Amino acid sequence: MKFHPINEHAQSFPKPGLSVLPLVNFKFLGIPAKNKFFSPFSNNGSLYADGRSALAHALQLAGHSGQNAILFPAYHCGSMIEPAIWLATDIYFYNLNKDLSPDLNHIKQLISQAKKPVKTLVVVHYFGFFQRLDSLAQVCKENGITLIEDCAHAYYRLDNKTSSPKGDLAIASPRKFFPIPDGGLLCINNPALQKENTLEAHSFKAEIKALYNCLQTATLFPKPNILGKIITKIDRLRTQSPAKKSGHLPSPQDFLWFNPAQINKRGSYISKGIIHFSSHQQIIERRRKNYQYLFDNLKNQSNAHPLYELTGETVPYMFPLVINYPAQHFITLKKLGVPIWRWEELAESGCENSQYYRTHLLHLPCHQSLSFYELDWIISRLVNTLSKR
Repeated sequence: MKFHPINEHAQSFPKPGLSVLPLVNFKFLGIPAKNKFFSPFSNNGSLYADGRSALAHALQLAGHSGQNAILFPAYHCGSMIEPAIWLATDIYFYNLNKDLSPDLNHIKQLISQAKKPVKTLVVVHYFGFFQRLDSLAQVCKENGITLIEDCAHAYYRLDNKTSSPKGDLAIASPRKFFPIPDGGLLCINNPALQKENTLEAHSFKAEIKALYNCLQTATLFPKPNILGKIITKIDRLRTQSPAKKSGHLPSPQDFLWFNPAQINKRGSYISKGIIHFSSHQQIIERRRKNYQYLFDNLKNQSNAHPLYELTGETVPYMFPLVINYPAQHFITLKKLGVPIWRWEELAESGCENSQYYRTHLLHLPCHQSLSFYELDWIISRLVNTLSKR
């Protein structure tokens, strides 16, 4: 297995002009009793330090080891794969269609040809758009395969009929939807996989640091307020203070995103509190409005097109935009400070669609912290750049 390298210019890109992820905003806090929303993770699931740790525990519950294999989608981020590498399980990548839905025929082929028995299949609900899983779940059931739903992009489910959980296990990454410093969720839908697991709680000092980190993030972008100025002042004082000498040198890390030392640590109470007291209805409405605003303003571009049109069941994580000429346009957009991500570090595979999207598919923010004015700032730079060849 070989991963594509991260863009060689990444270190020289300037800080984005707007945050890719949501920032602290008291407008999106609410009274829990008034929060009426559907999420399989709202009252069910353990809060881990991050989504990678939640996935690592899911793989352990499924019984992964060097004696079996796992199927991942060919379009993925590097952090999704590292927990499986850590467990020394065989990894196969199944093909995806142009809409990022699983290629069932290729999945069946991999199951029959794998050198070791396939123990688990991971399916991703990209950008908050739910996959139709009835046929895939049936294939997994017939072959004794544990189905894990990766809901890192899909915390909310507005239509329980079409998007109800089909997987034995499901993981989520609430940091993509809430302004929190940590957190990953694991939901166990198959009672046969239930297993007691005690997570290590944060110290009081760590909780204070988590709160500080959460507030400090809001000062990195142009959202001036009194709190931001106070945090910025504290940061300057900390920077001026002499650094304490460490008693030991940090050990080299084998992974870029996954830290095995964190897998038994619980997410902070700060994160849990922010999720609990968030005004979910406002978050849902704002994300949907922002997505639709981007869609309406970018759908007619000659050198780009949105991957999905908003559906009634979707609460989007990001806005997926396919560009025709990434070699000419991506670096320019990054240098302009446009907040965009893409999964260029994914593993090499035979899936043409995934390899194409590695460079051509941009992830644009549409989170609740962004105003239409800020979206116009993004849109104007996109339109101006994409119009040039």
